[in-house]
Amino acid sequence: LSEYCSPQNLCDDEPEPPDPGNYTIVLTVGDSHVFGQLNGSTGLNYPFGFRKRLQQEMLPVVVNMVGNRKINPTSNATFDVDHAGVGGETTAQINARVPNLIANYLSPSTCANTVVVLEGGYNQLSVVEPALTNQINEIKQSIQRFHAFCPEMPVIFPNLKPFPANAPSATQTNIDVYNARLLTEMS
Repeated sequence: LSEYCSPQNLCDDEPEPPDPGNYTIVLTVGDSHVFGQLNGSTGLNYPFGFRKRLQQEMLPVVVNMVGNRKINPTSNATFDVDHAGVGGETTAQINARVPNLIANYLSPSTCANTVVVLEGGYNQLSVVEPALTNQINEIKQSIQRFHAFCPEMPVIFPNLKPFPANAPSATQTNIDVYNARLLTEMS
């Protein structure tokens, strides 16, 4: 959520989600926020990342999640586990995977019923130039690749969410700078 959110979690700058009735195929691409978190050194267990909530919010439409990964979890009786999230990836690494994802998981015949949720930017996040411009350009190039394949297919790119309150203030400042620049570029 951004600084524009009310205490009731209503956000002025948060776009309305697409009408779920129009979209039956979802490609989620990105880093650990797509992949989720497995029990590890952090002790966190966040299966599905944001993918489960996305599917829950699209109900009663049952969507076909597509992608080259079937992990975290490997199966589920209710929700589709396919995705293209890789923990720790930079925007450059995500962008490099986009052509393969288009070729293997998207179809011109179904792109009007497909939405892409593209997420990333935390890994090697920098607000120092030219690194900041490079990260933004990698995101823009990923979006342009999806649009070149299918201009009517929406690509949703969310702002980076704030870190927990115990994160260093410099980390949050960098996220705020990144989100502001991203909003300017996408406008």
